[in-house]
Amino acid sequence: MADHSRRGRSVRIAAGVLGAGIILSTASTSVGARPQPAESGVPAQLPPLGPTGEGVTVSEGVGSHPTPSGDGRFVVYEGIVQTSDDGPLRTTVFLADRSDGSVIAFLSADIGLVDATFDRCDLGCPTQVYRLDRDADDDGLFGDSADGIELQLVSREPRADSVIAGTGSSTSPSLSADGQQIAFASTAENLDLIAPSGGGAVGDGALFVADVELDSLERVSDSVVPGSALGTYARPALSETARTLVFDAVAQPDIVPDGIIDARQVVALTRTPTLSLPETDLGTTLVGLSSDEWYVAVVNDGPSSFAPATVTVDDPHFEIDAEHSTCTLGSVVPPGGDCTVRVSFTPSSRDAYTAVITVAEHGFGAVSISALVKGTGGEPALRADPAGADLGRIVVGSSSPEFHFDVSNISAFATSIASVRVSGEHRADFAVSTDNCAERPLNPGVSCNVGITFTPTDSGRRTALIEIRTPHGQYTSVVAAGDGAYEPRVGFLESEIVAGSDVIAFGQGYPADSEVAVVFGDGVRFIATTDERGEFIVPVPVPTSLGGGSRTIVIESSTGVAAAAAVEVIDELEQMIGMPGFGLG
Repeated sequence: MADHSRRGRSVRIAAGVLGAGIILSTASTSVGARPQPAESGVPAQLPPLGPTGEGVTVSEGVGSHPTPSGDGRFVVYEGIVQTSDDGPLRTTVFLADRSDGSVIAFLSADIGLVDATFDRCDLGCPTQVYRLDRDADDDGLFGDSADGIELQLVSREPRADSVIAGTGSSTSPSLSADGQQIAFASTAENLDLIAPSGGGAVGDGALFVADVELDSLERVSDSVVPGSALGTYARPALSETARTLVFDAVAQPDIVPDGIIDARQVVALTRTPTLSLPETDLGTTLVGLSSDEWYVAVVNDGPSSFAPATVTVDDPHFEIDAEHSTCTLGSVVPPGGDCTVRVSFTPSSRDAYTAVITVAEHGFGAVSISALVKGTGGEPALRADPAGADLGRIVVGSSSPEFHFDVSNISAFATSIASVRVSGEHRADFAVSTDNCAERPLNPGVSCNVGITFTPTDSGRRTALIEIRTPHGQYTSVVAAGDGAYEPRVGFLESEIVAGSDVIAFGQGYPADSEVAVVFGDGVRFIATTDERGEFIVPVPVPTSLGGGSRTIVIESSTGVAAAAAVEVIDELEQMIGMPGFGLG
């Protein structure tokens, strides 16, 4: 299996134990610390694509399973190569550039392809998913130097301090158009807290989407196909923006006609991006004159890309600077990225104005994001510096370090600060922690200082406005933002429990007043509910069928917030054997 991004810059392959080494065109370029290229470069048996007529190219050797890039320039296909006259034939993945006939190929490899820890390789390593970036230095040239080539192991254990390969086979990788996201199926037990069941057909597994830029690995929830066994999904494919993920799964029994064996069903899953655009207030501006140009950012928290096509504002007193706004360039905003909107304000009277800025996509399944923008006509007196603050990623319920900004009197007359207050969508998450401005005189050119903190009440992007006003109504503002994140923890009151009994589980750091599923790795046992603090304590029944040994229990919210803890289960028979008098006549 092979695939590539739309430009052909990124390639993904499924690699197994087929020999270490990599061949890159005719140059002896080493990728990673261990692999060595073939000494003779591209061997004569390499089947490149050669022209055979106008608009037609045909591989000059054995090849199959071709996949073209979006513009048709690049073709990925599978072939067979022999690295020496008496060497073995090996399955190979080729990437052909039809514009100049050059061919890039690399061999499927074992533990030598990247510097990583590979477990369970005594009887042969499981297949892994790799990503090759041929323009890692962004110079527009593919494979021109060692610095311009980057090979990554995708099917790797998340949140690990070192690179640890999946312990089971990973198959069927599929790339987004920009090469940032890769979907694949895997039977590896160390890629997620919940291990696949191991059922289904060959090639079935749990579904994952890796984001190489964010260094994240997302498991596609098993709840999207009610009734299917865990880990019985295969052949995922991503759309260009990774907005749509399609795959097939073991069919639910109630839809299978009589006589059909091993039936499958096709699933199309929409992965809508989570976008944020903060409310903005340009403050007091002189009537008839344009304000300073402000910019606000559309932040994409994923899981798919956002392709802004239009930026509009519904009041002519506000103007979008399309030339310098990056949201108007037609560029895709990947997960973790942002684009900016530059806006100015020209009041025609001494009134307050409110408008709506909208950044929108076009086409099927288009999404948009809107936010208020405000301003008032009058005599400006105050300016905040800086006018925006990002307080970073903070655990829900914890507080950020204090952020300080200065407020200056930019008028020709003395004034004072009447109030410093928080407004906006998530006002409860931000607080004024230091106020050296309120109720004090402020002469021309003099400044005072304000400090704010961020204590998120939920996960995701959180925004608010800090408004500073004079007694005469003149004001300025600061756009405050931050990201909330959950870090759940679970534990048990006992370290050992007899099968058939209950173990008391407790947890904290989950979403408040929400349901959590208690999972034993092979299915959901029951549902519990957190309290207003995101905590719970519940008895967890341990079924007799679970057997003895160490068992990991996973507790997961509906939004994917999960944590795990181990408990030692003692089999009933083992417990009876240990009782006094057991087995005596």
